[in-house]
Amino acid sequence: MDSLVIPGIVIIYIIVLRSVYGNEWLISYPVHLLGLYFAMIFGAVNRMFLYGVEWIQTVPPVSPALLVTIWAFPTVYCVAVSFLRKTRGSSRRFPSGLVKGASQSLRLSCFAAILISALLFALYWVQIGSLPIMAAIRGDTDASTSVLREQSTMLFGSGVFRRFWLVFCRYMLPLVTLILYVDYIRRGKKRPSGLLVFALAITVLVLIADTQKAQIAFFIYQMLLARQIFTWVRHSRKTAPASFFKVGMIVYIILVLLYVTTMDVMKVSASLWDRVGYASTAVVRRLTMSQALPLVVVFDDFPDKMPFLLGSTLPTWGILPWTQFDLSEYAFWRLYGAHGGGASTFFLAEAYANFGMGGVAVFAIASPIVLELIHCSMARRSRTVEGIAMYAYLSGYLVRLAITQALMGLGLPVLALIMLQGMKLIIHCAFPYRTIATLSKSFTNSEGNVSV
Repeated sequence: MDSLVIPGIVIIYIIVLRSVYGNEWLISYPVHLLGLYFAMIFGAVNRMFLYGVEWIQTVPPVSPALLVTIWAFPTVYCVAVSFLRKTRGSSRRFPSGLVKGASQSLRLSCFAAILISALLFALYWVQIGSLPIMAAIRGDTDASTSVLREQSTMLFGSGVFRRFWLVFCRYMLPLVTLILYVDYIRRGKKRPSGLLVFALAITVLVLIADTQKAQIAFFIYQMLLARQIFTWVRHSRKTAPASFFKVGMIVYIILVLLYVTTMDVMKVSASLWDRVGYASTAVVRRLTMSQALPLVVVFDDFPDKMPFLLGSTLPTWGILPWTQFDLSEYAFWRLYGAHGGGASTFFLAEAYANFGMGGVAVFAIASPIVLELIHCSMARRSRTVEGIAMYAYLSGYLVRLAITQALMGLGLPVLALIMLQGMKLIIHCAFPYRTIATLSKSFTNSEGNVSV
């Protein structure tokens, strides 16, 4: 296979998506999902099929079933989306015109969520003593970043309080920050509000506190997407591909810096330039190869070495009669011979591990239909600050289906959305409008700044 064939195929798919979504193609998350799939799964699996993997010996050859899957999925995806677009009418899904600002009850809910998240994070910080990111940067511990992350993740155990902490700090905090950010853009002010600055600062700290790197990258993507959607809705101004390239370079630099300051390999003895060089290649390898490795393992192990799981990877929610099988932890153990880590991959790997190629076929057909319907539903609601923020927020998690299990990490973001709506409803129903306005203005002035 010639080296130009794969890039040529990718370009054809891009042209198809461009024609399907029209001028909205760069702000539609289904396009971003397929783009992430091409960047981190499609090309990597094809390279492993052609040339193998020399730097890790535990990766088996690419199976025929996997090769068929990765080539069939984008075709099925494009055909399904094109069919839905033609049968449902106009290709334009996002509205145009003025964007309605955040309501007083929503602003008060955001303030309450930020306050609760800050208090929970402070409690987390006090209990753990030193944030894992700071311990890794200072070199205070010999433990690896994966061990530090596991210790911090299980700090509150596995009960209700831990979920409560995760919902507010890890998921609701980025959501309310996006709402405040879109509202700031709508106001057109040069200086951001004090509340927005505080929310951004604590959100960034929370997302990198346990040395994870993907969280901050996807949050930057959510902020960029929110801004681009607002520009399109308010001004009908097309998104320039260069804006995504610029932000991509910023994300790459941030990831390299995080790798340099937290990497376990060469952390003590190597010079700064050696560490930068190692981190630069490590980030590229992680973005272009590592995410596809678990996919190869899963398709090789099932069903010859492991029986099909028949749905046991699905969450039990504490009431269903089976023990949940952690597929990402299993893949990590198969690749690196260690327990406690996670190696998630393309969501069709989970479908295959559970139900074989039949499951792959069903999920490959159903997923683009469901994702497109969700896109249309959310895009039509982008007439308000809250609607734009919600689209960008959910997109950050739906796009990850290209590199994660189908239900991995989707439950808590949705729960955060529901809880925020519940807080807003409680405030709206419990207090008269004048009381809500008074309470809101006691925390923010007319420009959205925190009162002092």
